Amino acid sequence: MASNQPRFVELLNQHVVDTVQRKFEHEQLNPATMRRIRDTIREVIDRVFTKSAKYNLTEIGRAWLANQYFKRLQVNDRQTMNDLIVINEHKLSTLSVSDIQLLRDLYDQTELAGELNAEHSARCAS
Repeated sequence: MASNQPRFVELLNQHVVDTVQRKFEHEQLNPATMRRIRDTIREVIDRVFTKSAKYNLTEIGRAWLANQYFKRLQVNDRQTMNDLIVINEHKLSTLSVSDIQLLRDLYDQTELAGELNAEHSARCAS
C-alpha cells in the first residue's frame, strides 16, 4: 500500500497545479483572483477526496489541505502565495486524529511531513 501513496500525492499535486494554471494563466493576480484560485484548489481537493473510497478525509481536513496547497503555490521565481496574502486557515490541532494519521501517511515524503508528525506525536503523548 505504501508504494501507491507517493504516487497518489504526486498525481494530486500535478492535478492541482495543472488546474490552476489552466484556469488562471492569463488572469491578473489580485485579491479576487487569489480567492478564486483558493476556491478552485478547494474544489479539486474536495472532488478527489469525496470520490475516494480509500482516503477518507473530513471536510476540515480537506480545507486544511487545500490551504496548504494554496499557500505553497508558486507565483514567480521568488514568491509563493503565502508571501502575498494572509489567510484564515484551519489549525492542524482542529483536525481529527484520523485526518492527521491519513495526511501523515500520504504526505510523509513531503514538506508537510514535519508538521504532521509533530501533531501526531503531540496527540499520542496526550
